[in-house]
Amino acid sequence: MRDGSYCHRHDRVAESQAPDAPDHTKIMTFTDDEFKESVTADTGIRPSWATESFTDPAVDVLQSIRRIRASPFVPFRDSLRGFVFDVATGRLTEALEPASA
Repeated sequence: MRDGSYCHRHDRVAESQAPDAPDHTKIMTFTDDEFKESVTADTGIRPSWATESFTDPAVDVLQSIRRIRASPFVPFRDSLRGFVFDVATGRLTEALEPASA
């Protein structure tokens, strides 16, 4: 969980024939380095893994879709879609790849 409530539901993705990759607009703001410095200050140990912070939920959803499509553990990848939930308006917007030029 990167922002307190963001979570891929891998159990659902693996069982669904039309998996989704949801995200939302209410995001805590931090960079990977800021997060690692905070953890290091609290624990004395610097994390070796990346938090993969992001500024654009739609871009993050598209990255999640690419990861799911590349996974050998997800058998149904043909009908994969991703969405961003706008906490303020309640709207769900599909994240789409930019059109090829």
